[in-house]
Amino acid sequence: CSDDEWRFDQHSKLLSKYFDCMITTSEKAKLKYLKLKRFSILSHWGCPDEWIGKPIISKKCKYDVSFIGKSYFDRKDVIEYLKSNNIKVKCFGVGWGTRILKDNEISKIIRLSKISLNFSSTRGFRKQLKARVFEVTGSGGFLMTEYSDNLLKFFNKKQISVFKNNHELLKNIKKLLNNFEIRDKMVFSSSKISKNYSYSSIIKKIITKIKKTKFK
Repeated sequence: CSDDEWRFDQHSKLLSKYFDCMITTSEKAKLKYLKLKRFSILSHWGCPDEWIGKPIISKKCKYDVSFIGKSYFDRKDVIEYLKSNNIKVKCFGVGWGTRILKDNEISKIIRLSKISLNFSSTRGFRKQLKARVFEVTGSGGFLMTEYSDNLLKFFNKKQISVFKNNHELLKNIKKLLNNFEIRDKMVFSSSKISKNYSYSSIIKKIITKIKKTKFK
């Protein structure tokens, strides 16, 4: 249940009584399952194994900044803000007037981008740790992401760039586009640990925990 941050009460809470194990990406939901006396495992999003790739240095990248995803919430306003400040941003997905990428194209776009954007807002405007965080780093891309809870449990600020508002976002982009050495050092650093977040690795850990559990 990867959206427990915002739909636990109307979804996971109701379904949990029908399952031996609930897998959640939310620490708060983990505590709620415990109160309900339902067995759960705290896990997280990951990167598809076939997307795992090595980074490309800035000079060989095709895009300055890219974003892959829908245009809902305040995303259009943020992208327009960047473009009004002379930042070249290429967007892919529903609502951008561009074609929808096939799965095998997403990792290629990420790898060919000097900077890949990720936004953390979700329903109710909560900040959620998204799959894209792991997909970008796993694909060998450079991640510039909006802050979310638990983000820094997986990556530190020497590996990824984090922002909390438009001003910080613009400042970070300008800094990295003008300092390719910093960007390249960070992306190779994040790529080294991203293999730990492949889905095969995550699933193995989940299965190991389940095997050690005695169900009533």
